Amino acid sequence: MKVKALLLTCIMLTVIGISVYGQELPPDKFADLVLKTLTYDRGLEQKVSGKIHIGILYSSESKEKAEQIKKAFDAKSSNTVRGFAFDTMMFEWKNIQALQEELAKNKYLSLIILPGLENMLNEINVETEKNSILTLSETKSYAIKVCLTMITESGKVMIYRHEECLVKSNIKLSAEFLKITKLI
Repeated sequence: MKVKALLLTCIMLTVIGISVYGQELPPDKFADLVLKTLTYDRGLEQKVSGKIHIGILYSSESKEKAEQIKKAFDAKSSNTVRGFAFDTMMFEWKNIQALQEELAKNKYLSLIILPGLENMLNEINVETEKNSILTLSETKSYAIKVCLTMITESGKVMIYRHEECLVKSNIKLSAEFLKITKLI
């Protein structure tokens, strides 16, 4: 049933006019897809106590995009993920120490990584894997470094998964969900 709902969401996103190859999803549609995806985390109940924390990591060049995505999540704040409320926090990349401090302060379930951080992805991955954080992006070139990448191709919403990243981060997604993703 849940997979049908996720597939229906992907089809609806495709029908409403997202048709450019490799195009990023509109912030509200990206937020919908991220929230639906989190419902497929098999370890959700063990990882969350209280609220789900979703982080948005941005560079100085992607601050506006981060604000748009946060606004989209905030508009959905009355929604829940398997009964858990969520909040979204955005923070700018400064250095690895600042990232470590942010990850220690807030127990993020997922971290959305925005453009402009290409040269820092290896460092970011070490920290997110250590903290079992599901990393997400809508930047195709990040697909080889983050757990899940969500973009459109040929008018269809595609979700790419990086299996090694999922394993290193100890992320266990349901088999139903994995069937509708593409392996990198």
